[in-house]
Amino acid sequence: LIQGMIEQDTICLLIGESGIGKSFLALDFSCCIASGIDWKEKSVGQGLVVYLCGEGMRGFGRRISAWEVHHKEAEFPLHVSTCPLDLKNTKEQLHKVQQELRSLKQTPKLIVIDTLARHFGEAEETNAEMNKFINAVDELRKEFRSTILIVHHLGKETKRGSRGGSSLPAAVDHILSLEKKRSVGTINLKCEKAKDSEPFLPLAFDLVPKDVVDENGVPQEEDDGTPIRSCVLESREYVISSKTQKFTKDQRIFIEVFDEEAAKTENLCCLEADIFKQALWMKLPKVNDKFGKWRDFKGSKILNEYFEFNDSNVTKKRDPHM
Repeated sequence: LIQGMIEQDTICLLIGESGIGKSFLALDFSCCIASGIDWKEKSVGQGLVVYLCGEGMRGFGRRISAWEVHHKEAEFPLHVSTCPLDLKNTKEQLHKVQQELRSLKQTPKLIVIDTLARHFGEAEETNAEMNKFINAVDELRKEFRSTILIVHHLGKETKRGSRGGSSLPAAVDHILSLEKKRSVGTINLKCEKAKDSEPFLPLAFDLVPKDVVDENGVPQEEDDGTPIRSCVLESREYVISSKTQKFTKDQRIFIEVFDEEAAKTENLCCLEADIFKQALWMKLPKVNDKFGKWRDFKGSKILNEYFEFNDSNVTKKRDPHM
């Protein structure tokens, strides 16, 4: 569904503290998939997106408008619900969702449930109740072969992961987590679980303010003349640790080329060095001393945390910072 990150026909859990930007990320995924544009230079499977929005409907429209302004895109197949549901109520509310989805002209590529709590009903989030929710979500996945993205809050003890029963993390295929560097306001995205694929390297974003406009492109204002604004996600350099170490631009290209070439093979974590170099130099055409540049890559302390080099192959390791 999103190259190197989320597969089609899977269940994905997106977790993070309240207010960190989970819905902004889920909407960013959704709009890119619905419109067919790359998500942060990663190709997507274009198609219909259904967004079950259980809260913040007034602000949701502003976010879509800001995204359209930022990406210069409009008129894409994104359907948004207007009220929370109890998806565990399979005879009534889940059935209504299924009927609505069956009435659409296209099968949804992505179904977003934002948030789990607003689509869980009034029951306590025990393992027994969570299993009912998981079974309901899996019914949607099986019938429509859609990817299901569940937006969920972290528990009070953030190190213990998502709130509620432990059966949820075990049942999903992907777990993505968001955390914020409070000192700089940067949001970091990490892969905590990738059931049948290689975890992607961490990514970083800023929430950047954007104007909200009407259908004619006119900026909107509050009654007092203050511009109505929302935010969009913009990529930034990912900081490896609390130290000042960062990937350089060329190191980011190294990682991106590796992921692109590995996605073309059956072995997602190992490439022949000569084939990889050929693709890498295509993305770094201004490098004159290729031998010296490759020596720099092999000698990089940061890259060696993520990759193993030998004369024949380059192999990606599991992320040491996860």
